[in-house]
Parts: sequence; C-alpha cells; structure tokens
Amino acid sequence: MDRTASRFLPNSRKTVYLRHRRFLRKNHPYRKMKAEFDGTTEAGVGPRPYEGEVVHNMAKKINVVLGKNNPLMVKQTPKGQVLKKKSLFWKLPYWEILRVRHCIDVMLVEKNVCESILGTLLKIKGKRKDGDGSQLNMLADQSKRKSEAEDDDKFIKARQSYNFSTKEATQFFTYLFSVKTPSSYCANIRSLVDVSSGKIKLGHMKSHDCHVILTQIFPVAIINQLWQKVVDPEELDHMQDDIARILSNLEMFFPPSFFDVMVHLTVHLVDEIKYCGPVFLRNMYPFERFMGILKRFCRNRNHPEASILQGYTEEEVVEFCTEYMKQRPIGLPLSRHEGRLKGKPVLAGTQMAAPGELAEKAHLTVLLNSPVLSAYAEEHLAEIRQSFLPMVPSSDVEMKEHTKNYAEWLKNHLAQGSIDDIATWLAQKPSPTVLTYQAYDINGYTFYTEERDQKNFVRIECMTVDEADKRVYYGTIKEIWELDYVKVKVALFRCAWIPLGQVRIDEYRKTCVNRTTMAYHADPFILASDATQIFFVEDPLHKNCHVVMHGKRRVLGVDDVADEDEYDEFDELPAKGSRTRVTEKRKIIRKPKFIRGQRNDPSSPMYMGIKP
Repeated sequence: MDRTASRFLPNSRKTVYLRHRRFLRKNHPYRKMKAEFDGTTEAGVGPRPYEGEVVHNMAKKINVVLGKNNPLMVKQTPKGQVLKKKSLFWKLPYWEILRVRHCIDVMLVEKNVCESILGTLLKIKGKRKDGDGSQLNMLADQSKRKSEAEDDDKFIKARQSYNFSTKEATQFFTYLFSVKTPSSYCANIRSLVDVSSGKIKLGHMKSHDCHVILTQIFPVAIINQLWQKVVDPEELDHMQDDIARILSNLEMFFPPSFFDVMVHLTVHLVDEIKYCGPVFLRNMYPFERFMGILKRFCRNRNHPEASILQGYTEEEVVEFCTEYMKQRPIGLPLSRHEGRLKGKPVLAGTQMAAPGELAEKAHLTVLLNSPVLSAYAEEHLAEIRQSFLPMVPSSDVEMKEHTKNYAEWLKNHLAQGSIDDIATWLAQKPSPTVLTYQAYDINGYTFYTEERDQKNFVRIECMTVDEADKRVYYGTIKEIWELDYVKVKVALFRCAWIPLGQVRIDEYRKTCVNRTTMAYHADPFILASDATQIFFVEDPLHKNCHVVMHGKRRVLGVDDVADEDEYDEFDELPAKGSRTRVTEKRKIIRKPKFIRGQRNDPSSPMYMGIKP
C-alpha cells in the first residue's frame, strides 16, 4: 500500500516495484552493495501488512454511490488516502478481523512471471520487458552509460547480458524439444517449440505449461516448494529468505521494467501460506477448468447466460436419471486406471522361454519380497542364526545364506501345504514360459519398457526403495515379465540400475544421476507393485547428467479408492524439492560477471553471475 516502494518509469509508462533487498536480513551483504544495484545501499525493512482494523478505518471514510449515470454518484476520498473504493465485503461482521481478505492468484502470478522471464531472455515480441523504453529509462538513470555508448540508438540495440545469444537460444529450444514426460503428466512440452515459420521460436504457453516449466523444468526449487501439499512451518522463513535473495539477484541483471506487480507479488506468497495454508488448497486451476466446461454449454451467443444455465441443468437431470440405470452410458469418463490398480498389461504379451539363471533370480525376487511369505522368511533367518551358535553371523553372511538356500528350504517346507494357500504355489517354481510385455499398468502408473519408450513421446523410468536400508534406487525398465504360478500371476520389472555413487543432490535440491554406467547386475528384478514412476530430464549445463522427476498419480475414485494414502508405499522417499541447505557463500553473488545494463562481450555466457 502506501509503504510499498513503487516507481513510475516515464519512458515505459509503467509502475515498477524494486528494493527487494529490504526483505533480506539486516546483515546480508547485498544491502551494502551499490554498483550492482541502483547505486545506493539499503537500510530499510520490508513492510508488514496492515491489521484489519487499520484498513477498515481507511475504508469506512470513503463514500461511494454505485450506479451508472447517477447524478448522486460521488467518490469522496480523503486526502492522502490509499484506498479509492470501499468494497461491499466490509459490511460483513467478520471481514475486519481477517488476516487475509483476498488471496493472491498464484496461477496468474506463475504465468506472468514465466512469460516475463522467457520473453526477456529470448527477446519475444510483446513479452519482453527490456524494450526501447526500458533502455531509455536506464540511460536516464545512469548517465555514465551515455559515455560508454556512441549514441543512444547504438546502446538500445546492443545485446544485454541477460539476453540469450542465438546459440544459447537454440540450446534452450533443443532442451525443451527433448523433454518427454509420462502420460497425463502435462501437455506435450515439445509442442511449445514452434518450427512452422522457418525459424525456431516459443509457441503460446497455457497456465499449466508455465506451472510445469517453473516448478519442474527450470531449477527454481522455491516455486516447487510453494506447491507442496505438506509444508513444514519451520521452513517457511527459509523460503521467504530464498525468494528475497532470488529477486535481489534478478535486480542485479534485469532492467527495472522487469519488476512489475506480478513479479513483486512473489515476495508475499510465503506470508499467505502462513495464514491460509498450502497453495494447492486455494489455486484457480479447478475453477478455470470448470469455466471451460460452462463455455461449452453456450449455444446461443445472444443469450449466453441462459444458454449455459439450460445446458447445465439438462446435464444434471440426465446424470441424475442414470444413477438408477445398471449401466452409465453418459457422464464423466472412467479413468484409464479403472480396474488396473492391482496390475494389468496394457499391450499384448509375447511368450518367451526364460533363461535358467534369470528365471531363478526372478523367482527368488518373488520369494524375498512377497508379503504373504514374510513370516517364512523370518523363520528361515532364525534357523540360520541358530546354526551359527555360539557365534553371531554378520548381516552380510546371514543374508548370503538366506538368498542361497531360501528357495529350496521354502519348497521343502511347504511341500505338504494346502493347495488353497497362495504361499504353497509361490514356493514351487513358476512355469518355464513367461509372458513379456512392453507396457504395464499398476498402482495408478503406466510403465513402458525402454524399447517401447524410444518409439513414443513419453519417457518412463522406475525407482524403488530397499526396505532394509531405506535407500532409493533409480533405474530403467528393460523388460516386463509375468510369472505364472498357476493360482497367481506375478509381474516383475527387469531393470538396469544406476549406482548409488552416481546419485547426488545439487544446490537447487534436485536429484541428479549419471546414466553412463549401470550396476547391480546380479539383482535386476523388482516386483511391479514395488516400483514408482519417475522420468529423467537431461541437464543442458552438465555433461552426462540427468535430473530425476517424479511422475503423477491420480487414483482417487478409481476402484472405489477414497484415500490415496493407503496406496502410498514410499513414505521414506525424499520429498520433491526437499530442502538441502547450501552454505550462504555459495548462494551470494559477490562479484557478478554482469551488472544490469552493462555492455560486455556479447559472446560471453551468463548464468546468474556464477561461473560454470
């Protein structure tokens, strides 16, 4: 409001909001920097929102008479007053005590911020924030720039440090074109790259496209944290510091015209989480989708409201009648995972005679990981410990003996078991002929083999958790097997696993892997029910580096599932965007390679001022 640091740019004819260093801690090094910012130090403190009573006292002094062409319509605003209009909501008795009266539309903020960043970096016409007016504002602010340029026109046309060169833009478009996501994850990111006009450019992005780019494609982990369903209150202050630091970093390089009200609103998002809870509980995506449904009911453009009302009423009546029918011919379409949560092949299978060694490994994987056999596994381990008395075997020796003799021990132990007991059938070896598939649907995910993946526009990998040590293993599905135990069929994935030494967490809290080498060839199988879906996105800044992204799963309402938590088998997985504290020296840009408005070597790369 009146304490917001705004500024009007005459050449761009827009109001901008700077001085985000006020939201940093008082001893932060950025506060003392001059040349990197606007030539001044920052000693101010970020303003806090007014209490409801203070705002109410401002609003009740305003007299507004609503109506068109009303001679009595007046708007009397006291001198020095910030508010220009009194909302009708102030008549509500509880409106005054609310801490947050109007939530920020995070979806709209994401879309505008994403378009501003990409438009400025790629110099997109109509989206860039560094037009001619912006450059003239910079010339007026920093008179020394005039001496560096021969004339104003030459300075305006010069390439700025934040603009992508042709080579960098081509690399960015190539990266976007290489992104392959699972089905139902998002729109096809490849379709955003438009090559129809003869040159590569970025096509029109919808709101969800901007959401995916900011939270998944770009290393802006703080945006991803804002959308977490479970928020740690102790991390909120750290998130606020990160947002203020990122905005201050952008002030070093981007022109003042970049910081419109949408970019500035990001500094207030964490405060709303403190008062209103996670962002996903109040986002606008459901309402925007529902508005799209209502638009399809509009048949008569002369009377759109009545047309929408009639169409919506007719559909409600027909859906009500279908509740009394045995079959539902209309209504919401069934999920693609309906009837497949327990596991079902998507494509036709191929019979194959399993190689002897691989068949034994697959059978042992079933025996060691089936829940119905867990009691027998504990009994066998107890017998191993008993045989070593009075010595106590190490865990490695114990597990080696267990995996070596468990299959034969279980077969003899359940030789006289009941034929109605599934454990009896699992103890026997499966059929030597196995069915192999290229796609399999289970637990709300659709998995593809690597061979099938290369033919599609989706990329599916898998991950699993070792229950013994809770370590996460990442891999690629080579084959999908289905073992036949007569009474039951068990699906397994034969995977190529990435060594744990090639997995790391980078400074943006993303999990990165090196896929050049594979390991754990002696243990290639996992149960299909123990896998969760991920996909890899190539990191264009680091060679042989891929970023791990988690797939999405929607099983609510599928097969009468009322609570998704009962299908969450991976409680120990690292949270997406989980915080990994990085030393402050690593985060602070002490000597930026470029300063906003400088004319340096056009061929020099710029990546937030940090040398690669």
